[in-house]
Amino acid sequence: MQQASLRSTLSVTAALHNTLRFSTLMAVALGLAACGDSPNQTADGGIGSKPKLENIPFAADLETDPFYAQPSDWQNKQPGDILQHREISFAAVEDIPLPPFRAWQLQYVTTDIDGSLMANVTTIVKPLLPGPTGTSPVVSYQYAYNSLGAACTPSRVLSGTGSNPDTEVEFASYALQILSAGWTMVIPDHEGPYHAYGVGRIAAHTGLDSLRAAIAFEPADINDTDPIGLWGYSAGGLATLSIASVQPQYAPELNIQAVAAGGAAADMVGIAEAAQNTVNFPLIFSLLMGINRAFPELLADGVFNQAGLEQAEAMRNGCAGNTSDGSAQPSGYFHDYMTENNVFQSERYQRVREQVKLPFAGHVPTAEVYMYHEIDDELVPIDPADHIVETWCAQGVKLSYSRNSGGDHLQGAFKGAPDAGLFLASRLAAAPVEWNALNAVSCN
Repeated sequence: MQQASLRSTLSVTAALHNTLRFSTLMAVALGLAACGDSPNQTADGGIGSKPKLENIPFAADLETDPFYAQPSDWQNKQPGDILQHREISFAAVEDIPLPPFRAWQLQYVTTDIDGSLMANVTTIVKPLLPGPTGTSPVVSYQYAYNSLGAACTPSRVLSGTGSNPDTEVEFASYALQILSAGWTMVIPDHEGPYHAYGVGRIAAHTGLDSLRAAIAFEPADINDTDPIGLWGYSAGGLATLSIASVQPQYAPELNIQAVAAGGAAADMVGIAEAAQNTVNFPLIFSLLMGINRAFPELLADGVFNQAGLEQAEAMRNGCAGNTSDGSAQPSGYFHDYMTENNVFQSERYQRVREQVKLPFAGHVPTAEVYMYHEIDDELVPIDPADHIVETWCAQGVKLSYSRNSGGDHLQGAFKGAPDAGLFLASRLAAAPVEWNALNAVSCN
């Protein structure tokens, strides 16, 4: 397939994008991504400590839908096993049903960062028409849903039973591009069942086991030989690169061919420190709460003052940095809400930072990677992305990288989508084509 035909395949994107770009959603989309003391060996060789599912600091309220309930018996269960499934009415934007798209949700087995089993949910969406490539590509799309509450997850929003402006904007910008290309979408709730926003290692496990479950689900008609692509932006970019990193050790049988990640939030703790006293402060306040759910030493007892405790309670079910009770969002600096003047200088913060930022030590992707990032990104600085590229290129990863100018974080999502889609189309075709963005630099 030539470059012109690739562009033709995805040419409907702009029209669909304009049709569904709701002005109110765009206004809130500024938050598109962010916008242990006794470590245990994990399933993929990393380290970490986690609370039990029933004992999480500032935990979200439990799901009322029994479909999400954790099993009482894990006997004979393996990562990727399907626990239950249901067909859903696909309603990805403002609860508007899109009946032509057939979609299902699977509850499946996955693992936490310490290797213990837990149940998670993923959504599968079939395209209206098959793609022209002669294959049946599958794209695992990682939304930047940036949230702490059950109602904010992709599975809830895509079925019209939840609300999250970030996810709705991303559907118009990215998901329609994927579906119009004739690819099957697999969309995991990659933060896991206790909504650990910002923890890439959890996203890696939930994403990979989501693909295992999707392949095993017969109505989705996915073969284990079908080429798989990964795509995500911002916090979704962190999840995407985490999945690609861990895949060779955790799920080597998956046929992941291409990985596209934009504006990847590779250093979440660093982002939180830098975004104090900005419009993004509510988002990064919830980010630290999300990381704390997997690494509870981060916000240990006594770290929050009374104002911090009240704010954490108000935000523990919120979407994209919002409070769930309608109260005011936080503003200013973290020291306004904590008992320490500079928590980011503490040993525990630095220790957790090393465990949640990319690249993960000892983990190198084998699939081809395309990364794109705005040089002047005000929310997710480009330096950590540069470091990933430098490290992976030195380790032999086949990688292309576009450092783009003239846009901020949100603009980078829209600017980068066409090239990322074309990259995936070229690599997932029956006869893969060598195609790169015009300003991309490649290694290996």
